[in-house]
Amino acid sequence: MNSYIKTLAAGALFALCGQGASAAIVDQELLDVFDDANERTLSYNFTGLAPAQGNVALLTIRSGGSATGLDGLDIADAGDYFDLILDGTPAGGYSCDGNSGTTQIPNTTGSNADCVFTLLLDTLALGIDFNAAVADGEFLVEIELSSSVDFPEDKDEVFVRLFYSDGPVGVIPLPAAGWLLIGALGGLVAAGRRKQRS
Repeated sequence: MNSYIKTLAAGALFALCGQGASAAIVDQELLDVFDDANERTLSYNFTGLAPAQGNVALLTIRSGGSATGLDGLDIADAGDYFDLILDGTPAGGYSCDGNSGTTQIPNTTGSNADCVFTLLLDTLALGIDFNAAVADGEFLVEIELSSSVDFPEDKDEVFVRLFYSDGPVGVIPLPAAGWLLIGALGGLVAAGRRKQRS
């Protein structure tokens, strides 16, 4: 009985300290296709999002296939790049060769003007207040192509993946944990008194 009460007390103390929490992962990927010469923006509206546990999310932007069978996006020529906008906040320009003062995407492959890439970014490094951004349950990612990016008929695919940890789940409420702790400590005192009498 004494060891059971000690275990109960330890569990209650563990819950009081907030160590019993575990976090779930939010992981969504959306696709948009570059198929209209007059529309220069690819949009990815992530919805139904849970609040973030921390102020950081990981974004993966990657090129996919195309109608011609040639993978990649035409951002390898001079003046070809895209600007990234996260929930209305500019987050830099990116290209496969660092042209026009943009950030060069590392480890790209491809042929001719088409660039195959996977770009990994985190919102904290980009200066985005991610907690505030997902407070409404949505997060909008926009990729604005420069005017020289061409061949919309190729129907180039671009994927955006959002990955983050949401709020803690499975935590014992503090009032309940407090009562557990008080009950367990009372049991320890009573058990100690009984031991002293015998």
